[in-house]
Amino acid sequence: MGSCLFASVAVVAAVALAVAAAASSRYDQPDTVPDASCGRYLSYWKRGCLNIAAILDEREKARSLRHTDEAGFYAMLENVRQSLINLSNEHPDDAKILYECASTRDMLGLEKEAVPYYKKAVALGTLEREDLRGTYLGLGSTYRCIGQYEEAIASLTEGISLFPADHSLKVFLALAKYNVKDFTGSIQLLLDSLLETSSCQHVQLYNRAIRYYRDHLDEIW
Repeated sequence: MGSCLFASVAVVAAVALAVAAAASSRYDQPDTVPDASCGRYLSYWKRGCLNIAAILDEREKARSLRHTDEAGFYAMLENVRQSLINLSNEHPDDAKILYECASTRDMLGLEKEAVPYYKKAVALGTLEREDLRGTYLGLGSTYRCIGQYEEAIASLTEGISLFPADHSLKVFLALAKYNVKDFTGSIQLLLDSLLETSSCQHVQLYNRAIRYYRDHLDEIW
């Protein structure tokens, strides 16, 4: 019986060691997503987060040239755009890369090219929260710039439903509402944001009056 017990323990130990070794090997592979809980982090590893970090660092360097060396700014930004194209070709369903492709095109004045990248980035449903906020803002603003005002309003409204405290979304929505001649809705949004964000004591002194007039814009006394 003792020998049987020893043999059983040995078998169990061997199996445990084999499982541990397999698990270790499995997680050591950067191209493997072991389970859904780790997938988000290993996807960054898989696509080479150092690559996208380096590309975005170059974009920040380009930004610093915007007001001092316009030609250098556009040249660097075009290199960034090409690098992101290459990366997106390798990882066509990576929402982060798609978002950065879109925003870089926006910076280059290529708004129409940016739209499909923004849309796909949102549709994939895997963006980090701050990037998702930026995508809704970028898409809404881009739609407005190219004259697709209803699409802009829809995108920005959806963004506000997800990020109700974000006043940049509200300001861009106000601009889009102005473009469709919803002047009342536009100024109401701006007044709401002003009252909620302004630290000017003179604005806040008239907070109650402004809130009243916000709802009675066309009345005469």
